[in-house]
Amino acid sequence: MFSSVPRAGTDEMGLYLLGGGFGESVVIDLPDRRLVVVDCCTIDGTNAPLALVRTLGGPVAIFMLTHPDLDHVRGAADIVKQTNPGEIWRYPLHAAPRDAIAKWAARVNSPLAQALAALDAHQHKTGGVFSVTHGQTWPGTPAAYSLRAFAPTPFDQERLGNIWDRLVGERPKRRRRLDAYLRRVAEGKQRLGDVANILSIGAVLTWAEHRVVLGGDILVGSPSPFSGWKGIIGLLQRRGPADLLTDPTVVKVAHHGSRHSFEGQAWDLHASTTRPLAALTPFQSKLPDTPTLKALRSKTSKLAISAVDAGLMARVGAAGWSPVAGAATAGSTPCVGAILSKGGGVRVWSQGIGAVLG
Repeated sequence: MFSSVPRAGTDEMGLYLLGGGFGESVVIDLPDRRLVVVDCCTIDGTNAPLALVRTLGGPVAIFMLTHPDLDHVRGAADIVKQTNPGEIWRYPLHAAPRDAIAKWAARVNSPLAQALAALDAHQHKTGGVFSVTHGQTWPGTPAAYSLRAFAPTPFDQERLGNIWDRLVGERPKRRRRLDAYLRRVAEGKQRLGDVANILSIGAVLTWAEHRVVLGGDILVGSPSPFSGWKGIIGLLQRRGPADLLTDPTVVKVAHHGSRHSFEGQAWDLHASTTRPLAALTPFQSKLPDTPTLKALRSKTSKLAISAVDAGLMARVGAAGWSPVAGAATAGSTPCVGAILSKGGGVRVWSQGIGAVLG
């Protein structure tokens, strides 16, 4: 699956973006050959990041589960159990209604229930699972690189917590109605009504001259100035570091290139003096959408998409992008990536039906 992917050399860092229509994962090969794994996905029944971890051969220093949507958690239990990460970051658990329902009735979202069970077991075994919000950092000791969370914000945690409060805070005389509602959710007949993306972890990995923005599925947010990307930027301006999102080398585009996640203020920071490489995964035939592709055209140097079909290529072309690297290679897992070197160098590549455009 990954025998031909470019490998980072001495004083280099490799970034690999996986996802082929449903699912998303990022694997980062640090200069000391330890690995960062963000989320999980399966491609043609294979746990793609787990297969890549085995190819790269390094230990998983940290696994980050950004939020509890199926396209990010499928296969996460196997990542936890088979790689034994040194540390795990998970979205804040106290404000996640679907976590409780997944444990109560695993058939709602069995990959999530499996992931939660694996996280619980890992916590009891190592004590190394952390519920993450704005400001969390890794590693705890000085190192050549650092990971800093900038989302979710306390405001958005409370927003989602209110949904849970409405569920469990029903008056006793309405308990029968609540039980029936939860049963419909458990049977997949009723939507829960939460938006897991509100909880999505976002983080920046810093090394040498490079910053990599891992945008998870962060949304523009509610109209409040304290929500979503606006709330993140406000917190960074008030509490620092104010330049965390400024001029990164690579931005993992949030939420598969949805207009609901494209915040102009954030992208103005990303492209303050230099334009970054934008990397994104498609989602079925819907995302990235045309407005986001057009908006990215003026804010980025290149666009790396992990998997491209004919319909998406037509939208990409209509937005002004054209291929600069990558051609379909039969039998290869869809993947795009970049090799970052000291001095600011960036080499981009793709395999399978991934593509790099400029």
